[in-house]
Amino acid sequence: MARLGAMSNLVELNLDDNQLCCSGEGLGQQTGQCEAGNPTGAESGMLFEGFGSGLPRVTLLGLNANGIDSLPASMGELQSLTFLDLSRNRLQELPAPLVRLRCLATLHLKDNVIQSLPADLSGLESLSTLDLGTNLLEDLPAETLVTLSPSLIYLDLSHNHISMLHPEVGELASLVDLVLSHNSLRELPIELAEIASLQKLHVDGNPLMHLPPALRPMVGDETELSMQLSTSLFGDEDGAP
Repeated sequence: MARLGAMSNLVELNLDDNQLCCSGEGLGQQTGQCEAGNPTGAESGMLFEGFGSGLPRVTLLGLNANGIDSLPASMGELQSLTFLDLSRNRLQELPAPLVRLRCLATLHLKDNVIQSLPADLSGLESLSTLDLGTNLLEDLPAETLVTLSPSLIYLDLSHNHISMLHPEVGELASLVDLVLSHNSLRELPIELAEIASLQKLHVDGNPLMHLPPALRPMVGDETELSMQLSTSLFGDEDGAP
């Protein structure tokens, strides 16, 4: 099989639903067979030799459902990449090479086992779509929020274990769609009302019992508020409508 690093004219590369699993040394660097029929470490190492530097034109990369638990450092050299799908893998953290992808606009990380995010994501300066749904996140730290791209439009944090949303979320000035469904949120920060661009706010499946008054004007023709809460949510503090 040809080395991927030798395919310098590739623009799109879809490797979804394969067995490119890893064991700590990076994509295709496993020491033995990952599953029956998967390449050995030597074969995989050749396959991904020069993975980043040898693919200067790739803009779309699909690695969905491969059992990947880490990525090679050369991934950070994919400087033309605008779309990356790493959903349904075994990542426990956001791989460090990804933060160097300055042209990346869409990053799908749904259905991994990510427990935390780096403090600084400012390297992802073109990011407009970030899907972190169905992971193991308990927090989206304030220091991480303030480094997210100012062009971020879509943020999916659904099906995690987040119990508090920091006020710094109000600094995501371009955000249009925020998905917080099925977490452990008991309240929402009033700073959400400062995001003038926000059109869709999904908070169904949380233990919310009260919507701050500052957020109530968001519920109207221009904003879709998706939630399954008690009827007292929009009432006064005593529960009266």
